[in-house]
Amino acid sequence: MDLEELKQKWNRIDEEMSKSEVYNRRVLIETIKSKTKTTYEQLHHGAMFNLFVTLFIAGIVLPLAYGEGMFRDATLYLLEGLCVLGLLMVTCRLVVLSHFNVLEPTVEQLRQLANYKRCYLYEFIFTVVIGIPLFVFSVMLALYFAGPGTAIGVMFTCLGILSGIIGAWLGWKKHKAMMQEIEHHLAELREFEEKR
Repeated sequence: MDLEELKQKWNRIDEEMSKSEVYNRRVLIETIKSKTKTTYEQLHHGAMFNLFVTLFIAGIVLPLAYGEGMFRDATLYLLEGLCVLGLLMVTCRLVVLSHFNVLEPTVEQLRQLANYKRCYLYEFIFTVVIGIPLFVFSVMLALYFAGPGTAIGVMFTCLGILSGIIGAWLGWKKHKAMMQEIEHHLAELREFEEKR
């Protein structure tokens, strides 16, 4: 075997390895995009769950409680107004989520993620700072004026508020983990784009 044959074999091996590298890189990029898409879908399912819970509270729970005499008209209107604002905020989040697309460049995805985080932050601030305190105040005021015969209503209200707070905290923790996962995936994709 002379030197030229040896060089040709090395060149073929080098060419095959480079093709393999490109293929592996492409597969890795597609895997990362697939994981990111799955996380986007989980965010969408979470937002839809929030939408349906808010609709359930506004359309069934509050009218039933009002029908049982737990609320006065003003309290019902206030709580329904809070639910409408909550629905608008969840709808805003769903609209922002609908623009997520893993086929777009990572810079665009990061911009969309920043918009989503801003929307989620506004929703969270509204819920924690305005919504929950007004809801608790309205319910307690309504129960105070309803009289002593509403002990069961107080118990169910307290259980509902407690389960809502626990559910919101668990949802926030899960949401935070999903945001970190998306940011990690986008950072990996950005590295691949810069190496091209």
